[in-house]
Amino acid sequence: MFPARNGDALLLTYDGAPQCSVLIDGGYKDTFDNHICPVLQAMAGRGACLDALVVTHIDADHITGILRLLELNGPFRSSNIIPIRLVLHNSFRNLPLDSDAEASFSKPDLELLHEIRSHGHRRPNEVDSEISASQGSTLASLLRAGDYNWNNGDGHESISSPNVIALPSNVTLTLLGPTITRLTALRDWWMAKIRRLGVAGMIGQMPLLEDVFEFMCENEPGIARLDKELASHANSTTVLQDIYEPDESVTNSSSISLLCETPNSRILLPGDCWAEDLESALSSGIDLAKPFDAIKISHHGSFHNTSPRLLRIIDSPRFFISTDGRKHGHPDIQVLKEIVDRPAEFERHLYFNYRTSASRFMASYSSKSGTPFIVHEEVDMPVLISG
Repeated sequence: MFPARNGDALLLTYDGAPQCSVLIDGGYKDTFDNHICPVLQAMAGRGACLDALVVTHIDADHITGILRLLELNGPFRSSNIIPIRLVLHNSFRNLPLDSDAEASFSKPDLELLHEIRSHGHRRPNEVDSEISASQGSTLASLLRAGDYNWNNGDGHESISSPNVIALPSNVTLTLLGPTITRLTALRDWWMAKIRRLGVAGMIGQMPLLEDVFEFMCENEPGIARLDKELASHANSTTVLQDIYEPDESVTNSSSISLLCETPNSRILLPGDCWAEDLESALSSGIDLAKPFDAIKISHHGSFHNTSPRLLRIIDSPRFFISTDGRKHGHPDIQVLKEIVDRPAEFERHLYFNYRTSASRFMASYSSKSGTPFIVHEEVDMPVLISG
């Protein structure tokens, strides 16, 4: 789990024969330059590759480092950093459209669309130089230009559940989300926004629309934290049941969520998905009788994405939380307390990639059930996971 500020970047490596590696999201540009790139270069030097690159959804804290990777890596067939065998990502071309018709726009429509595209990526406040050359490069355009194996083809097929993707050494990625229903909702949400801006033409497949879609999704604001929510975060006596409110972000609902299985481990990777969607997916053929070997907490530990009901059906000796705590008040203490307060027959470990006020609180907290747990802060070394 790389230091990605308020974002996500996670590398899974299974030491089979051959080795199998999956990179999930890329944080920011500095995440890639300072942390991910040296690891990938060392892997490539040993003859390894990325068997899968998963971009869970379009948000600056997930994709900016991936933009940097693809820009520097160059084309699929002549990679400069590391070979990437498969990219899993849903963009505009992967949304269900009412027809296969080509887009058709008037001159005013095109002028408006080009104006939206010219705004480029959202520039993070913390680092003014976060996006430079990539300011006008979208993930979709880089995948197209590099001729990458995108969703097991040219990128026109969606990645949705239910689906199982086989990787080397008997590693599998079981798609838990998004469903086609969620991708359709994302399409409808975006089309309503584009219509409100005044675009009246025929919506269809068009590179310009892919770019506009990506920039608009990335600039969609997250859930505003209400005063009562911030107060409850600071109040360590409240519990998750008191404050849980389901996520309503349509872009988060389109997040790719996975169950990664190796011959000796199961790792739950929810992305930023809705808790209710994950509950539904896990109830369909996933063995919940035994704990997962590791769980990455959804959406940086937000109480909007981890429900009390979800925590009644999943557990693990290892939980990973990715955030520096500087944005949105993540992670929420109530989520962390709910995790460790449950009785279990094993010791739990909470892995944080930064030291935050929440991690400090948990380091001195005692589980109500008496089940032991250990807090690990500023984790930047590989964590061995096995069943």
